[in-house]
Amino acid sequence: MIIVGFLTRLSAVPLLIDISVAIATTKIPMLLDKGFWATAHEARSDLSMLLGLLFVLIEGAGPLSIDWRLSRGLDERSSDH
Repeated sequence: MIIVGFLTRLSAVPLLIDISVAIATTKIPMLLDKGFWATAHEARSDLSMLLGLLFVLIEGAGPLSIDWRLSRGLDERSSDH
């Protein structure tokens, strides 16, 4: 749903929960066991996904998305009345 841009903010929420649990259960114990640099190396893709999902949640869909097209259609219909 995020790839095509349909209900992007709504579909980002379960993925944020999923990646947060993954980080909490795998990377925090690794941080305590192996230290900062090993954890930073292993967690870079997880943190990138977390930050990307936060961006999608805040900004929403872009101009090529289904959400954008639907919202433009709703705006045009409401201005006709």
